[in-house]
Amino acid sequence: MIQINNKYFIKAEDDQFTVCEKYINKNDEVCYKALTYHPSFTSALEKVMRLEQVNKLNEKDMTLFEALEILKNINENYREMLKTYIEIYECL
Repeated sequence: MIQINNKYFIKAEDDQFTVCEKYINKNDEVCYKALTYHPSFTSALEKVMRLEQVNKLNEKDMTLFEALEILKNINENYREMLKTYIEIYECL
């Protein structure tokens, strides 16, 4: 699986990419729950980004300006992450 952040992972399979959420079960074991299935890695990564956006926006009540700042920061973080991955890939 590909770790995107501490909570979300993407599992590459033969015909799809599965977005998984990491959680700790009642026996204190690390488990992964399949959330969504996608035809491409890009689509799966976009889903993780949207999940992060939803989680952040639902943490508390906020103004539109605050919400837009949060969305901007998340988008910039993912853009920077992808830029880094692309640079590393091009070096291989």
